[in-house]
Amino acid sequence: MADTWLHVTTEAVDFINIEPVAIGNYSFGLLPQCTTSDNSLISQNDISEDLSGSGSFLPCSVEFAPSNTYILSSESLLVLNNVSNLAVAATYYQTGPFVYLGVPPQAGLAQQDYTASTFGMKTTCGFITTQCSMGYSGPSMPFDCSAAFKGDATETPFDMVFFTDGTMTSNDTDAGIANPYFFGLATQVNLNPKENATLGSDITQGNRGGSSSVMLCNSSMYDIVYSSVNGTVSKFETQLSNNSVANIAQLTSRLGIWPSFITPGYSSLLAAVNLAVLSESSEQWTDQLALAYSKVAIAYFAGTVVATPALENQLRTTSIVSRIPAAPLWALVIANMLFVVMGIVLALFAMMASDVGNKDVQVRLSIAGLVADRFEGAYARRDVKKVEDLFEEKHGEDSVRIGIVKAGEGGYTYSILRRR
Repeated sequence: MADTWLHVTTEAVDFINIEPVAIGNYSFGLLPQCTTSDNSLISQNDISEDLSGSGSFLPCSVEFAPSNTYILSSESLLVLNNVSNLAVAATYYQTGPFVYLGVPPQAGLAQQDYTASTFGMKTTCGFITTQCSMGYSGPSMPFDCSAAFKGDATETPFDMVFFTDGTMTSNDTDAGIANPYFFGLATQVNLNPKENATLGSDITQGNRGGSSSVMLCNSSMYDIVYSSVNGTVSKFETQLSNNSVANIAQLTSRLGIWPSFITPGYSSLLAAVNLAVLSESSEQWTDQLALAYSKVAIAYFAGTVVATPALENQLRTTSIVSRIPAAPLWALVIANMLFVVMGIVLALFAMMASDVGNKDVQVRLSIAGLVADRFEGAYARRDVKKVEDLFEEKHGEDSVRIGIVKAGEGGYTYSILRRR
């Protein structure tokens, strides 16, 4: 009979095991001194003046000197250059783009899933080149958006002014701003736009070349809760932050992009301005500059935060296991169960048939049973349960002797030798 085989195709798959782990510091919260005022320039200056006599100095984000105002923390520079152990300026594109403070790469972090709270920013920009009447006049490129925002784009690679609202009527933001806040950006690049780019009147070219434009942008700060699963953001919830948080971002980015000092923030935004001229469309141009500002602003904001515990945290380990189709697997299980059932049934039959001549047959299959059959006569053919019942001595008869005698055929054979 040919053997029958059950052929099952298996597949190696990753099995993910989830287990609790100690909560890591993957969230970010404000420093204590950033929760006591609205964090505007004026309020932080008042705090430093009030506390200077006691030897304490607890403004949130800026340091005041007789000649100027400086950003307080050096952590901003580390985040801006992506070398910080505290935070990284990450980007979430699905509903944004949002730039937020995330967790820098760490040993073992790739195997952890977590939910954390943090801060983020979204910036949108639009061209107002035509509304600001930008046009070349000899070697100059003047623009006039409002009394608070006008000038000549040829005097600096870009001119950036923050406003109290979207009308651009006041650029005095020392007392604070609302969330979102607004800024204008006038730029000139010593390159012509990319050929076949759909820019239209958004870009003005001088009579000797170069590309100039004016944009109005608004930035919003958000309190964010996000989940990282297998290294991918799976949840991203945003809520508009209060004005004190927006004041930190606006003030530190304003100082960090100050052209008089050629600050790191200024250099980063200048690089984005130069790359924007290679855009294919007006929308791509404004999106690139909006994202560049958000990254700079969040980097400077990082100097005012501290790492705090995550909201949720778990460890994920992956091992390789085999996967087989359900139908062959269940067929194999059922077949094995049928063997068990068959074994039980056969055992029951054996138990039920155990008294039907089994003992008698078992007795006769022994050596003693064979001797009795050959030499004990009628006793050897009776129904017995024990070997000794086959022999005459058991029943009171005399015992017999067995000997070797001459057979009629010339040989020898066993014979019963009875007493005389």
